[in-house]
Amino acid sequence: KIDRVELTGDVVFQDSKEGRNGRAEHALDWPRDGKTILEGKPAFVVDREGNRVAGATLTIFKRGGSVEVTAPEGGRTETIHKTRSQ
Repeated sequence: KIDRVELTGDVVFQDSKEGRNGRAEHALDWPRDGKTILEGKPAFVVDREGNRVAGATLTIFKRGGSVEVTAPEGGRTETIHKTRSQ
């Protein structure tokens, strides 16, 4: 049983179940808790609809399907939400 996974370098994130992918410089994953933390300058994730979230730290909660974004000190975050044509 794996308790925690730590990755450093050009980390590629892929969550097929939730339809997310992204990149980071550093990642920590707790499989049992359903939580992943991505860190970078910036780290980012894109969902299956093409929505993008970027920031210094992204905390992904798999069970709730949510992403918490933290800006670097004195910096900012970025979110891009695609709209659907009717």
